[in-house]
Amino acid sequence: MTSLGTSTIYRRMAAGTFPRPRVLSEACVRWTETSISAWMYSLPVAA
Repeated sequence: MTSLGTSTIYRRMAAGTFPRPRVLSEACVRWTETSISAWMYSLPVAA
């Protein structure tokens, strides 16, 4: 949905510029569609 790689997502999470996931188990995390959509709409629009 974002076309970002895993490393980029975790780097942005550490910087506070990407939403945190929900932890489903020790080895499984997922993001809600709502949180990703909100993040996408908050990005600046290229002119």
